[in-house]
Amino acid sequence: MWAKNLTTSENEPRPVTGLFHKTAATLMTITLATGGTVVVTQEHPFMA
Repeated sequence: MWAKNLTTSENEPRPVTGLFHKTAATLMTITLATGGTVVVTQEHPFMA
């Protein structure tokens, strides 16, 4: 997945090394330009 390198401030591909498992009261479904969807919590950060 793409992640920000905190040393260089560059975005770069990095392996997923762990997952967060939590309960959320509210979920949002985002529809992508491709027609796909992603379900996220309201506070989920996105890279621009």
